[in-house]
Amino acid sequence: MTDTTRITVDVLDGMNVRYKDGAYFQGSKAILYTYDLTPAAMRLWLILEDHAQRDRKANPGRKRLGQLMNVDPSTVDNYIAELEEQGWLIVRQVIENGENKTNDYILTIPKGLNVLADDYERSAAEVEVKPKAKLAKKQRTALEFKASDISPRYALSYNHTREEVPAPPSAAAKALALSQRARQETKALESRGSARKALLPARRGNRSQTDLLTEAYELRTLEAFQAAFPNNPSKAQAYFNACQN
Repeated sequence: MTDTTRITVDVLDGMNVRYKDGAYFQGSKAILYTYDLTPAAMRLWLILEDHAQRDRKANPGRKRLGQLMNVDPSTVDNYIAELEEQGWLIVRQVIENGENKTNDYILTIPKGLNVLADDYERSAAEVEVKPKAKLAKKQRTALEFKASDISPRYALSYNHTREEVPAPPSAAAKALALSQRARQETKALESRGSARKALLPARRGNRSQTDLLTEAYELRTLEAFQAAFPNNPSKAQAYFNACQN
């Protein structure tokens, strides 16, 4: 039986989570949802992102990376090779003092994932990738965007599909889409209201007030309540208001 112990955890249940300076970093959701990398390789990419300096080069040693990931340096080499083979890293060897060799790690993201801002100045490079055989029969495409998502999920095996992901909609585009949807819903409601009005004269005939009032509760329109109380507009309005609450 495994021994256990108890610890205290901070529960992130507040509306706006804030971290101390130096306790967070900026990263792309593309790395979280790609199908082309193992979890360990993803973690290494995020660690290198955390080490990237102003020139966007990270150069921690293999031993240091192994300590951070709690693995042997040789295992780190496997993760580095995986990142290179899948198009997420460029490694450049630097020779210092004619003897010591160190690596500069330059982070990359497949261009088709379309996650970088248009005004971000960057270079581009052509690299060879090795699509993983186990994904060859599962050419997954980008997941459908859901309204509950804060931003689109870039779950994609780009090395297989070569399918470019649409850029996330801007705030203006989202507002326009909501406005258009609201107009469509308003027109639909107006159309249903017109249809209900057209049915009222045909249904009224010589019906009792009880029947007309029952119908008014079904239709939930002011006109229907006015038909039930033709000589008492204020009462019709009061019944209609109560029906809306």
